[in-house]
Amino acid sequence: MFPKNIQINNQMIIIIGPTTSGKTTLAYRIQEQYHAPSKVISQENILKQEELNQSQEALDSVLHQQMASAVQEAFHENKDQLIILDTLNIGMDSVSDLISTMKATDYFRKFTLLKSYPSIQLHRTFCEMKNDSMEQSLTEDEIKSIALGQRLYYESNHGSLKTHFPYSEEYIVFNPTTVNFSFSLGSRPYYKVK
Repeated sequence: MFPKNIQINNQMIIIIGPTTSGKTTLAYRIQEQYHAPSKVISQENILKQEELNQSQEALDSVLHQQMASAVQEAFHENKDQLIILDTLNIGMDSVSDLISTMKATDYFRKFTLLKSYPSIQLHRTFCEMKNDSMEQSLTEDEIKSIALGQRLYYESNHGSLKTHFPYSEEYIVFNPTTVNFSFSLGSRPYYKVK
């Protein structure tokens, strides 16, 4: 689903998408529209603290563990706050691994997945705003080719989280700067009774 108005019913939101696709913009837009305690946990900030000479698999494992720990800490600070995970992941296999790691640390709440996938023109604007010289040097056709490849990855066998986690809610967001959110978090839904 890709509505312009999204109702958030879960206490945790996971945002994924291609590089420089407006994920952080989307995270802070949610936070601005939610008029209660919330916290953005950025995987990019965690990555900056880690050694980059590890294998990708080892690095993913460390990142997932650190994200799970950050979630636990955020709930320890305030068990009622909205948690927004700003990830570096673009694939469902990696998101599934992150969720499995969180389940192993006793996180059993439902969650909402937002896939940030802006138009090529908007993607280019985000690159310019971020001043990402590598992406700015790409032609529009090259950015389009990369974006289409990433979209195919989204829509692969691992493309829908509902395949593995049917209790999740997921949406594609085409414009992180204009989407609006409403919230209904009162029931604190869980997908597993402990």
